[in-house]
Amino acid sequence: MIIITIIITIMICRSLICAGIPATKEPLGLSRQDRKKPDGLTLIPWRMGRALIWDATVADTLAASYLPSTSGAAAGAAELAADRKCAKYNVLAKTYHLVPLVCETLGPINNSGYTIQMHHRVGTLSILFNRRHERNQPSLSAHLHHRPTL
Repeated sequence: MIIITIIITIMICRSLICAGIPATKEPLGLSRQDRKKPDGLTLIPWRMGRALIWDATVADTLAASYLPSTSGAAAGAAELAADRKCAKYNVLAKTYHLVPLVCETLGPINNSGYTIQMHHRVGTLSILFNRRHERNQPSLSAHLHHRPTL
């Protein structure tokens, strides 16, 4: 699952860069007290004057700890893991715009509003960027939404 997390982080970073938004993976200087850091950071403001930080993870849909959530609703494990990510980075979320990106092993992605907005915004910006540079590439929003489930 660690490899999938790395792939998601690389995809998000590359997609942002393709959309004309400078971004970096594993940014220096954002470490919390326990030395853990988010997976990526935009180098320009993303929303409300704050740079975007994201942290990707994969939740095991069938893990015993997630069964009460996944048996009641689709993407239950992803939503629970996203809430945990928000709690983990609550200090950084005061100065950065945090987006937790959580995929379940059986496919669903967390549906918290910011994640969907991020997929849509990156895809829209990439289309605009591609048109300016007269490239004809498929929408990155579709790529971001479907690729992690492969």
